[in-house]
Amino acid sequence: MSHQYIYYSDGWRISLTEKEFAKIDDSSFYFVDLQSEVYNGSLKVAELIKKGSSSLEMFFLSHICHPAQFNDGLVGVMANVYLSKWIDRNIEDNFFTYKFLSLPETIGSHAYCSLDGVYKNGVMALFTEMTALDSPLHIQMSENESDLINIYLRLAAVSTNYESKFSPFLSVIRNDEKVFGAPGIELPSASVTRALGRDYENHPYLNYHTSEDTIENANIEMLKEALIYLQHFIQIMELDRVVHRNFTGIPMLSRYNLFFNPDTHREMYDLQEKLVWQLKKPKSISKIAVDLDANFFDILDLLTKWEEQKLVKFYDISHEFNH
Repeated sequence: MSHQYIYYSDGWRISLTEKEFAKIDDSSFYFVDLQSEVYNGSLKVAELIKKGSSSLEMFFLSHICHPAQFNDGLVGVMANVYLSKWIDRNIEDNFFTYKFLSLPETIGSHAYCSLDGVYKNGVMALFTEMTALDSPLHIQMSENESDLINIYLRLAAVSTNYESKFSPFLSVIRNDEKVFGAPGIELPSASVTRALGRDYENHPYLNYHTSEDTIENANIEMLKEALIYLQHFIQIMELDRVVHRNFTGIPMLSRYNLFFNPDTHREMYDLQEKLVWQLKKPKSISKIAVDLDANFFDILDLLTKWEEQKLVKFYDISHEFNH
């Protein structure tokens, strides 16, 4: 069955199974009795808030308006519920305040953002769906490629080593991230899916908007992989710091027992040497890792040891956002 729909009008479309459709005689006329009722209701939005030590807010977005569709929506809701519980269990004293939202697609985000003050402390938003498919992760970046959310998403791909593709804003699947990134709201907003991309015949995926989009036809292992990717994304967010140097010139690392012998540890020797030049001005660990084409957690480990020896000082990441 292919699910049909009409946006923002009183028109009708009827969905049939393939067997039902095959029984239709094109030479016959049919009478369809539609019994309906129009009434005032409410647009429902689910909001779960995990308070952080700062007022900076990260929005995780999912939609709840696709009945009987697993990859097209429900996996995003599942991811939000899972990640909220994972933060409770694994991140003590989280820095960011997390808002997990489940909304009717786009119109729910419009309604939510129309409320006074709901996004005034927002710094990023990330939409997720279609993550239980047999295809690589496909990240649609926020509007400006240099946005910190895109840096975090790229670093999460490096640290997990999962196959992934990055595409520009509004070029893959356009959902609630476009509302949070819209004029006047303007939060850097990206999405994580496994949508194939518009250059593929079955974009976004074969069972899209059909009755075959079920949990039985989904790949739960790929969903688990996507959740691990999102965990890494959150860890990088939480651990990122701005680094200020406390030294002039090239520090004598052997004095601090931080020196790597180039004969035995050439890669680490080269990395630490390059690291010195990254610290001319205050800079975030995440941007250093990207510029050095390195794993975020490797750079964090090195700079934590430098910080312990007072070669550098860490500051929280808040001033990196245009807030």
